[in-house]
Parts: sequence; structure tokens; C-alpha cells
Amino acid sequence: MTFPGLAARGQQSNPAPAAPPVRAQPLNPAPGGETEASGPEKEELLAYADLLYSHEQFALAARQYQLFLKAHPQSPNLQEGWFRLGECYNKVGQATDAETTFKYVVSNWKSGPYVGSAAFRIAVIRYNAKDFEAAASFFDTAVKNLASEEAKLQAMFYKATCLQLLDKPKEAVAAYDAVAAAKTKDNPFSERCLLETARLQYDLGDAAEAFKRFENLIQSASKPEVKAEALARAGLLAAELGETDKSNPFFEDLLKMEGESPWKAFAGVGLIFNLFTKGEYDKVIATYNRGVFDAPADTRPKMLLVVGHAYRLTGELQAAIELYELVESNYRDRPEGAEAGYRKLQCLYEQNDGGVSIYADRFIEVQQQTDPDSAFVDQAFLIKAEWHFAKAQAGEPGEETTEHYRQAAFAYSSVRADKVEAKYREPQLYKLGWSRIEAGDPNGGVTTLNDFLDQFPDSPLVPSALAKRASTYQILQDFDGALGDFREIAGKHPDAPELEFALQQIALLHGQRRETGEMVEAFRTLLEKFPDTQSAPEAHYWIGVGLMESEKHAEAIPELEIARKTAPNTYLAKASLRIVLAQYQLENLDALTTELEIYLDGKAAADAAQKAAEKAAAAAAQNGSDPPAARRPMDYPAVPPQVLIYAGQRQFDQRDYAHAERLLTAASTPQNPADTTAEVWDVLGQSRMALKEYKTAIEAFDHYLSLTERPSSRGKALLAQGQAWLALGEHDRAREKARECLMSIKEGRTNAEARVLLGDVAVAEGDFAGAAREYLVVSQIFVDPEVTPLALRKAAEAFRKAGDAEKAAELEKQLKTQFPQARPSEPATGQ
Repeated sequence: MTFPGLAARGQQSNPAPAAPPVRAQPLNPAPGGETEASGPEKEELLAYADLLYSHEQFALAARQYQLFLKAHPQSPNLQEGWFRLGECYNKVGQATDAETTFKYVVSNWKSGPYVGSAAFRIAVIRYNAKDFEAAASFFDTAVKNLASEEAKLQAMFYKATCLQLLDKPKEAVAAYDAVAAAKTKDNPFSERCLLETARLQYDLGDAAEAFKRFENLIQSASKPEVKAEALARAGLLAAELGETDKSNPFFEDLLKMEGESPWKAFAGVGLIFNLFTKGEYDKVIATYNRGVFDAPADTRPKMLLVVGHAYRLTGELQAAIELYELVESNYRDRPEGAEAGYRKLQCLYEQNDGGVSIYADRFIEVQQQTDPDSAFVDQAFLIKAEWHFAKAQAGEPGEETTEHYRQAAFAYSSVRADKVEAKYREPQLYKLGWSRIEAGDPNGGVTTLNDFLDQFPDSPLVPSALAKRASTYQILQDFDGALGDFREIAGKHPDAPELEFALQQIALLHGQRRETGEMVEAFRTLLEKFPDTQSAPEAHYWIGVGLMESEKHAEAIPELEIARKTAPNTYLAKASLRIVLAQYQLENLDALTTELEIYLDGKAAADAAQKAAEKAAAAAAQNGSDPPAARRPMDYPAVPPQVLIYAGQRQFDQRDYAHAERLLTAASTPQNPADTTAEVWDVLGQSRMALKEYKTAIEAFDHYLSLTERPSSRGKALLAQGQAWLALGEHDRAREKARECLMSIKEGRTNAEARVLLGDVAVAEGDFAGAAREYLVVSQIFVDPEVTPLALRKAAEAFRKAGDAEKAAELEKQLKTQFPQARPSEPATGQ
């Protein structure tokens, strides 16, 4: 991490300060003193000028030096005179004249005791004028010509400073190192040289060397302010080098130093950054809350941002939001302000705040105005998209959920791929495709998923993307494409969570394509791999259906029974009907009848529930209230009539009239009698007669008669209706039906039974004589092993009740003689 206050490479974090006026001067020969080049005696004008100079009367001294130089152009003291003249100009503020004079000395003599001093004076003037290039050159001349080691050292130091100010860091380091290496006692520049070279080494990109020098300076520094800077910078550099364990002690030592120092602020900030880098977020917060330092202005927004991050990463989202708001509101035009705004949005997202989308739009609008190329714009779009996508995934199907998907699709599509980390591109493209499909753009969604699968073939999201694309292909009626995707999941992703769904859909698609064998096999594979699958009832049902279509009815029944048992709310009706059809094909009458009973009971209950719901809804509508909530009754399709007729007739043949009646009633169509065959109405009527359900028997025979023209058939039905009416006590109607029967059939057994019926009606009315006549006619003119003895017995009983015992005895004798096996109590047919 590069810390604020310590610049990145290539930047001037702590530029060498603006060149301060150079005040220290090299030692020079005193006016009037002897030098190697001064000669044995000085001229009087020069001596007088030196006297004035020593009394700081520089203007008068300058005049005298001018007179001397004019009067003695060949004097051996000429170099001194010119130098002193320049000094006088310098003292009275005539810098230009002074510089010109000193340059004359340097250029005219090249060497000598005053050349070094003159060069130094020129260098100082150029330095103070910020002409560091010229200053460096003249300091170099001074170094070469000054006799005093102390003065040379001073010139060397300022030459190094000029090189630093000229942004020549390598040359400056070498120059400073030369000063520091000078073998002089109590080098006054060594500490400053070590400080400057440490700074320069960092600027040169050699953080390790810079750290080493600051670390040495900590041990050698005599000035508290230098030691404070060394501690701060060593700590910051150690942190940058990844050695936070070394860094923290430097910061802590600095914070313990007595007195105030601006570097303490850097130490506090550095300590916070170090702790954050190490992931010690609680200590970051604790250090910040101690408040023992004021962060430098240029580092404060970064520090507040880091503390906000610490709060966020420890789950204290509200505290993080408050700090992010502080940074955003005060530093919105800085990168830290932009990041703070984004991080606040991130916290709101983590809090599942209902205003995430609104705040994201607001942040995006502002950021696009201030820095449209900022990656935070795209990250905000990504958060908005994720928020809407999560809401849609959690919602119930409906317009609100669809709108969330629309917003998610727009936000995902607004993210620029090159502005977010590569790891986000993968889920972004996947969810964009998903959102477009759910938002009503299946073609666009499929195109996006195609891009996703092309770009990220090894993504763990591939099975899910394939499943979603396959499902969308089904919506688009591209069943081949759907089957291909589901097969790819099954073949290449056997451990994917989507495998179960894929196997189920493969089976259903085969079924839709009428590929029965493949469907059955696919469902069996599903059950083998996922025995506890929630789709098991569905699988068993369709396996049963497939087996039936393959004429394997016996194998189909157990599969259908499992479906019905494990998911009755879904498969009770459908599976039961299939089982009925299978038993019908197998001609298992008892099992067929049982299954039909189950099915008809369920259908009756569903019909009753439907009627009750309709009645409740009607009542609610009449009252102006909401209808009561009710589950929709299960739909029971009609059993094919031929199945019911087959079973009903078989049961009738076996004299199981109750089952026969129920099954044939279910097969009949009383609202449209012509839609049911006459034979069914006949057998249904007979079954009801056997069950003594006379009224409904009469109705069945009415429908039969409406469909039958043959006299013999009509006669039997009329006879049965007459018998039913007699049983119901409707004597006139019974007599009427008996006479209609006689008119339809002139002879034969049915005719005889109709006459017996007329006798029965007469008995019921108490007309025993009339009844005896009807019975006697039958017994005398019709010979039948069942009807004739019945007529004889009834005639004998009628005569006896009519008071003609003799005739009764005669008929009883005839009955015994002609029909010895007849039982006196044998019931009449139909009664």
C-alpha cells in the first residue's frame, strides 16, 4: 500500500523545499590580511578601503576599492580589490553589480584565494534567484578553489541541493553522499544529507534503500524533528514493503515522542493503514476512536474511507454508512468521495434497504456527471442489478416480479465489461440472460446465454445456464434445442444440481414427441439416480402411461398405483382412470369394478364440491361480499362409456345388480337418451327392477322404448314398467302398461305374463273374481313350465278368495298333476 504523504514512484511527495536564501558564507581572507598573492605591501587606497569595509561602511568602501582598481591596474592585490568591491555591492543590495564583479574575478583569474569565494557568492545569488543550474555550476567551481575544508563542504552541500531542486535525483544522491562521506570532524551536514538521500531514494523507486537510510537516521538523528520524520517515513516504507510488523513499532515510538509534530499525524494514519492491511479491523476502529492525532488534510479522506471499510467489514454497517456519508459530502470531487458513495450503496445493499435502487440511480447520475469513465458507475449498476434480481427471485410470479427482472436486465446490460473485475463478468452475463428471459424477452435472453456459454465454457454456472436456455427453447417451441441442452447437462455435468431437472425434462420431451420407449427409459433413469425426487409421482405416472401405450397393461398398473398413492392431489383422478383402462384391457372384472367404484366415488365428491363452491360464490355475489377461498376441485375426466358398459353388463350377467346399476347409470345419458344405446337402457332398467328401484327403472325403460321399434322388445319393456307401477301402487298405470304389452305382443310368454300382470292388478284392487278369470285364461291356453304353474296357483288363490273353493280345489289338483315339481310359493317373474 502507498500511503498518503509518501508519494508513489515518479511523484514528488516531499519536494526539496523551495530554495531558501543561502546565509552561510565560506571563510575568506580578512581585509588587509596577508595572502599568498597579496605582495609585500598593500597600497594606501586598498588599506583605506579595507578599513571602511571593516567598519561596515560598504558604500564608501566600494568607492575606495574603485579608486584603487583604477589607480593600480597592475597591483598584486588586484584580485582582492575586485572581490572586496563585489562584497560591497552585495552588502548594499546591488546584486547585479555584485554578480558581475564576482564573475569578473572568476573569469579573469581562474584560480586564487578569492576565486573560490567569488564563485560561492555567485552561486548564492543564482541559488536565491532559483537559477539552480547556474548555482550548481558555480558551487562546483567554489569547491575546486576554496582553501577551507569547511567552506568546501558547505559548497558541496548546496551543489547537492541544487541538483535535487533540478530534479536530478541520482546526481543529487551522489552529491549528498559525498558530503556525508567527507572526513571532517562534526560534519554539520551529515544528518541533513542522510535525510535528503533517504527521500530521494524513495523518489527513485528504491523503497528498500530509502527504508534503510531512514532506519539509520532514526539512530543517528540529533534533532527531534528529523527523528520524527525518519520514524514516520520508516514506518510508512516498511508498510509499503509489506513488513507491517516492522512498521508499527516505528509509528508507536513516534506517537510516544514528547512534543507536537506534524509527523505524528502520519504515524497515526499509517498505523490505521497497517492494521487495515493486516485485517485487524477492530484495532483500526479502536485506533481511530482514540483520536490522539489529527490526520493531515491530504490523508484525511483516505483515512476516513479506510475506517469506514473497517466498520463495514466487521458488520457495523450503520457506522460505516455514517463515515462514508461524511467522506462523500465533504470530498465528492475526489476519488475518495466517489468510492465512499459507492461503499455506502454497498452497505445499503447488504442491509437489504428498500431504497437501494433509488440511491443507486442517484449515485450513478452524479458520478456520470463528475467522472463518466469511473468504474464506480458500473459497480453501482451491478449492485442495482443484483438487488432487483434478488427481489425477483424471492417474489411470487406477477407484474411486480417481472418489473424487477426488467430493471435487473437494464442494469446488468449497462455494466461496461472493462470497468469491473473479470470475476463479476461471468455472473453478470449469466444473470442478464436469465433476467431478459423472465422480463419477456426470450430471444434476447437466449442470445445472452449463448454469449455466456461461449465465453465461460468452464463456469460452474454452465449447467444452470443450459437448463434455463433449454426451458426457454421449450417456450419458443424449439424442442430439439431444448432436448440437446438437457442431454448436455446429463452427459457432461453428472454432479450438477440441475441434473434431476434435466432428466425429468428429457423424459417429458420424449413423451411430448410420442417417443414412448425413450420417455419410459428416461423416467426410470431419473428414479434410479434420484429415488427421493419430488418428481417421483410424475415419473411413475408417465412410466405407467408409456407402458400402457406399449400394451404392457399389467406392468403399468403398479406404476400408476404408486403415482396415485404418493401424490393423490395430482394423480388420484388421472392415475385411477388409467388403472381403470388397464384393468379393462386385461378384462379383470372384479379389479375393474373396484377401480371404477374408487373413480366414481372421487368424481362424485369433486362434483359435489364444485356445486358447493358455485353455490357459495353465487351467495357471496348476491350479498356483495368476496367469495370464500376454496381449492379448485380435482378434475375427473369421464370414463369411456364402453368401459362402464362392459363392466356393468358383466356384473348384470353375474346377477350383481347393484354394481351393474351403478356402472350403467354412470354410462347412461339421461339428458340425451339417444346418446346411450337401447341395450344399456334395457339392462339398466332390469337391474333397477331387481333392486326394487322402480321409479328409476320406469325412466330407464321409457328411454329404451323411445329407441326401440321391435314389438317383442317393446312388449317386454312395457311389461316391466307395468310390474314397476304395480309395485308402486299405481294400479291404473300398471293395467295400462299391461294392455299396451298385450297390444304389442299377441301371443307367447310375454303376452301370458302381461295377462298375469292384469290378474295381479285385479288382486291388488280386491277384484278376486276378475283376477281369477285373467289367471285362468293363461293357465288354460298357454303352456310354459314356469308361467303356466304360476297362473294355476294364482288362479286357485283368487277363486278361493272369491268364495269358489270348489274351483280352487280343482285348479290345485290340476297344478299337482301337471306340474308336480312346482313349488306353491314360487314367485311370479318380475315380482
